Amino acid sequence: MEILVLGGTRFIGRHLVSDALAHGHRVTVFHRGRTGASLFPEAEHVFGDRNGSIEALGRGWWDATVDMCAFVPRHVRELSTQLAGRGGRYLLVSSLSVYAAPQQYGYAEDAPLARLDGDPGEEITEESYGGLKVLCEEAAHDCFGECLVIRPTYVVGPLDHSGRFSYWVNRLAAGGEVLAPGPATEYFQWIDARDLASWMLTLVEGDRTGTFSVAAPFPPVTSVRM
Repeated sequence: MEILVLGGTRFIGRHLVSDALAHGHRVTVFHRGRTGASLFPEAEHVFGDRNGSIEALGRGWWDATVDMCAFVPRHVRELSTQLAGRGGRYLLVSSLSVYAAPQQYGYAEDAPLARLDGDPGEEITEESYGGLKVLCEEAAHDCFGECLVIRPTYVVGPLDHSGRFSYWVNRLAAGGEVLAPGPATEYFQWIDARDLASWMLTLVEGDRTGTFSVAAPFPPVTSVRM
């Protein structure tokens, strides 16, 4: 397959590109060239910026497009216009943050979604992130028709640049008294980036469509059990 990956040099995207190349696919990586520019010499690298110019995607033809870095609906619409039907099956990496809070444990993909009041603009904050991702999903369906929407929970594992999970592992390993976040009984699930990337590639190879929430298998953990 010919696969286009937007944002394929960091974390999940990097694992996905590595898997795709290992499976014998031909991969084009679109990125800004700021992180991992020397990675994957066997792939084609196309440089651009979602908040600048994506005109470099004006040529080429792909069987599938995996979008790791669409955070506002403009990103999705501009990509659709630039690809002009040359991108094949579209996969959008969204987030579990799209669900309206609060939700009871066990909610499914048809749970109520977060909605922003008025003109949301493009400022990404803790309050706007989920609602903007909802708008990205809607733009994906409007622009690409049948597509894949993946809603991961906390993604952890090698190459994680955020440190939001590994900090706690390292801190607990250091010993001593630890000030842990609460509430202690709240469920917490994560997904390993390598498993997520491998599974997304399987969906792309199978030309699947649909919306999927993604988390590690039941049972979840709580901070009490941790």
